[in-house]
Amino acid sequence: MFDSQLRSWRILADSSLVAAAHATTGELARRLFDTALLAKAIQQVPQQSASPAVMQWQPSTLAAGHAGLALLCATLDQSYPEHGWDQTGHQHLVQAMQAASKKARLYAGLFSGLSGLSFAAWSLSRAGTRYRRVLATLDQRLLPKIYSIVEIALRQRNGGPVDLYDVVSGLSGIGAGLLPRWQNANVARTLQEILTGLIALTKEEDGLPAWYTPPRFCVQKDWQQLYPDGSLNCGLAHGLPGILAMLSLAKSHGLAVPGIDHAIRRSADWLVAHQVADEWGVGWPTAVPVEPEKNTSQLLKPGRTAWCYGTPGVARSLWLAGIATENERYREAAYSALQSVYRRPLAARQLTSPSFCHGVAGLLQIILRMAHETEDSLFIEATNTLMSQLLSLYEPDSLLGYRDQERADIFVDQPSLLNGVAGIILVLLATSTTMVPYWDRLFLLS
Repeated sequence: MFDSQLRSWRILADSSLVAAAHATTGELARRLFDTALLAKAIQQVPQQSASPAVMQWQPSTLAAGHAGLALLCATLDQSYPEHGWDQTGHQHLVQAMQAASKKARLYAGLFSGLSGLSFAAWSLSRAGTRYRRVLATLDQRLLPKIYSIVEIALRQRNGGPVDLYDVVSGLSGIGAGLLPRWQNANVARTLQEILTGLIALTKEEDGLPAWYTPPRFCVQKDWQQLYPDGSLNCGLAHGLPGILAMLSLAKSHGLAVPGIDHAIRRSADWLVAHQVADEWGVGWPTAVPVEPEKNTSQLLKPGRTAWCYGTPGVARSLWLAGIATENERYREAAYSALQSVYRRPLAARQLTSPSFCHGVAGLLQIILRMAHETEDSLFIEATNTLMSQLLSLYEPDSLLGYRDQERADIFVDQPSLLNGVAGIILVLLATSTTMVPYWDRLFLLS
């Protein structure tokens, strides 16, 4: 089983970097869990952010709420069980649950919905020995919603919105949130339904896959202009790589669903066929236009080197596909692409923020996973280089120690997991402790 590869974890970074990471982690955690500082940061985010409605604190969520802090506490508890982090995590989980109970409508999605709450509760449960009633209550509300979403996926023709299937809001992320509990009978049945829906979305009709996005479903105005005939999203957060990663992880866990092998190959082959190149090597664009001849070649260049969009996330999904299907071609494509990422100078990587979603922390976690699984000197060297870069972005005079850089001149004291300090702490823990970072399954990295 795939989990057998995850039962040991060693520190790969130089001792000086590990010492710096320990010191920084301790200070970041002290600030983040200081009630007054956290409240101040939450208040400031809407004032600082260029997208206040999107980036503001949402208490019940994993992405930017108390559920994310509960998950962080679960990870801290694994590394430092004597420090009471499980109790702190319990407090944040209670706050997340209370906030969710006041919502008129709750969605199923991983980063802002019920499956995220479930993932946080499971992470605190010490392998299901605690929070059983909480998990059962969440399942009663969550699982029926998932079946409804799968029905929509099975009926989809001629494309649809990415939030039906993506990691952030859709079936790929919902599946990731349930995957740690795949041996539970009800959860296993639901996972099989999710996989059936994702498999259906990989199929083509009239030359287009069911997962493609027609222009009317592009919520960003610039995408409507860039992709007037629709787009084929290549980001791990919102595109085909998320489907591929979820199917591949499920396959590696032994979840047998008719058509899963063919769907993995179909998706992986599509990604390999749509590689693009520049002076540093191969990679993937943000998206592929449905009618590429109508667009400029600028759209078909490698995007930024982040988790959410760009080569690292795509490469990781291909690597997981290679493991699931024992296909060396997929693994070689992933390895070559990540070599290209490392060859890029820092300025060309388009990573200015330290955060997980679109910054250095996300890239570091992907490379760290590759370093452990391959023991390749290139990835070990890259781990140290990226760790040094992340530590250099620490700002001790800022409110929380790190600020998310949204634009060239916009910095946000963001406490959240997806775009803020909580996610950075998780990555620093992964680089400097011997605890397996199971938490990165929510990003479909393991």
